[in-house]
Amino acid sequence: MGDLVARRSGPFAGTHPAIAAMNALGCDAAALGNHDFNFGLPFLRRAVARARFPMLAANLTVRRGADFAATCVIERELTDPQGNRLPLRIGVIGFLPPQTEEWDQDLRAVMRSDDILDCARRLAPRLRAQGSIWSWRWPTAASAALSPCPGWSTPPMRWPPCPASTC
Repeated sequence: MGDLVARRSGPFAGTHPAIAAMNALGCDAAALGNHDFNFGLPFLRRAVARARFPMLAANLTVRRGADFAATCVIERELTDPQGNRLPLRIGVIGFLPPQTEEWDQDLRAVMRSDDILDCARRLAPRLRAQGSIWSWRWPTAASAALSPCPGWSTPPMRWPPCPASTC
């Protein structure tokens, strides 16, 4: 949510600049990432409170307080060349790297992030049952998943690399 705002002497007033920009752009949903937690969960909650779109973190469990939304369904309408209106339901799942609480040690007491693929396998059928065609967002730049190791945040480029025997 931005170092500049987080490092001010007191809490920011109004809407966080990143959220204000995303609201102005008309974002339908956003997925939280590990850097969004760098200044703690209370700061993040204040920052996203004014978002006019869901902040998704499907594989995150907050130990105290409400979890962030796991999924959302965006409803749109398309018009085909013959002028027929066609409903479109897009399911969105947001993930953060499962190593998030390891990278920011102070987060271990307040949250747990689970394996992305396990979570996707659990939630995808729910979105399909709601009639959506669905997609997910890897927490960092995605590439084609070959044979991801458990816990991978961006298959197949994890650092340090997973030994071949465990993939």
